[in-house]
Parts: sequence; structure tokens; C-alpha cells
Amino acid sequence: MPWFFFAVLTALTYASTNTFDKLMLSRWIKNPVMPLLMGGIIGMVFSIVISLVFGLPSFSLFHTFLGLGAGFFSIFSTWFYFKALQVEEVSRVVPLYNLYPIFITIGAALFLGEVFPVSTYLGIALLVIGGVLVASRSIFELRTNKAFWFMMLVNLSFAVTILIRDYLLQFGDFWAVFSLYRTGAFLVLLPFLVLHRKELLETVKLRKGKVGLALIVSRLGSTVGTVFATIALFLGPSTLVGVTFLFSPVFVFLFALSFTFFLPRLLKEEITKKIV
Repeated sequence: MPWFFFAVLTALTYASTNTFDKLMLSRWIKNPVMPLLMGGIIGMVFSIVISLVFGLPSFSLFHTFLGLGAGFFSIFSTWFYFKALQVEEVSRVVPLYNLYPIFITIGAALFLGEVFPVSTYLGIALLVIGGVLVASRSIFELRTNKAFWFMMLVNLSFAVTILIRDYLLQFGDFWAVFSLYRTGAFLVLLPFLVLHRKELLETVKLRKGKVGLALIVSRLGSTVGTVFATIALFLGPSTLVGVTFLFSPVFVFLFALSFTFFLPRLLKEEITKKIV
């Protein structure tokens, strides 16, 4: 199952950038727009290079708008993800991603015709329940925790981008879909890039350019993760690919645990027996 390999790579890549993002947002960067802008620039550079190498994507007008729309939803998802990181610990925020398979599973069955045995859906349900329990201090707290509601918007938007990309892969290869998707994200960010260009330059220069380097590495990693995700969707069904992304919280927990014990001055998480 080649799709499984790329899906696990996606989870590992996203987990490393999740941890890095929390480090930056808690220590150096207060405005979550900055990582979004840097990610948009890097993604557009990737898109231009891909178009030069493989040619411009050849989709119908409807499919083009659909692909650009997926880019819009990805920005919407990432924005609320950063907002959640600002108010909660990364090891509690990222496991809430475990709820997005609900949206993907329903959407894939309704719009893509992906239907699986009952046992598969029971397995997905168990993973989702486990993620909810890990992410919450109390099951009742989920109704009032601001990070939870931010992450619900993240999950819904993320599921939409996955379903759109999986649909478009029926009409083009993964490079064409990735290029169109990242172009849409950049177009959404363009007005904000003009508005916040001075702040972005100042952020890049912080700590003698070290913050800028960290920002570039983080967003580069996220872009590479998106490439892996698109390849996985090209090779396998969106429902199963999406569920495999659930490895990400496990990797995040391991990264957070390593920082807490070996580099607590950089990032220290609350590690309890319940979370373990």
C-alpha cells in the first residue's frame, strides 16, 4: 500500500511542524498571520516551480475554481489552528484533529462514493473517541474550551480540502492539483501580505534572522507535508488516507515529551498519566 507510506510521512511531517509552530508562537511570534504569510509565499514558489517543470494545470473552469477554493479552505483551517495553539498546549490541540475523520468519512461516502465495511467505521469511531479523551482534561470541558471550537472549524475546513483534492485527482495528477491548491491559498493571502508586509519583514529579522529561518523551515516542512498528503490521496481513498493522518498526534506527543524532559526551556508540556 504505497498510499499508506506517504500518509504516515504526512503525519510525521505535520507533527514536527506542529511542535515547531507551538515553539515559535509561544516564544517569538505573537501574530498567527505571520506563519500563514510565509507558508503562502513558500507554497506559491513551489507552485511556480512545478508549473515550469510540468506545465500549467489543465482543468475546466469549474474544477479550477474548486481547486482554488480548496486553497481558501486550507488558509481558513490553518488560521484557526494557530488561534487554538495560542490558547492551549500543542499536545492537547493536535489530538483534536482526530475529529476530522467524521467529516471526511461522511463527505467521502456522500460525494465520492467511498463506502467501507462496518468494521472499518467502528475502527474510525474508536480512534476518534480516543483522540477526544486524550485532548480533554474533562469530557465536559469540551463544550466550553475555546481551543476545541477553533479546532472544529479546523477539522471541517481540513476535511473540505481533502475531499476537493481527492475529487480533482480524478482529472489531473498530484502535481497539477497541488499547484492549483497552493495558488488558491496564495491568492487568499495576497491582500494580507500587502497589509502586513512590514510586520513580516520585522518578524523575519528578529534575533538576527533566526526567527525568520525558523519560520521558513516550519512552513517549508508544512508544504512538503502537503505534497506527501496529495500523493497519498492520489494513490488511495480519502477516507483511509485521512484516518492514517491520525498518527500525527502520536508523533506530536513523542516530540512534546522529548522537549519536556530534555529541552524544557524551549518547550514544556503538561504530561499527566491520563494523557499517557
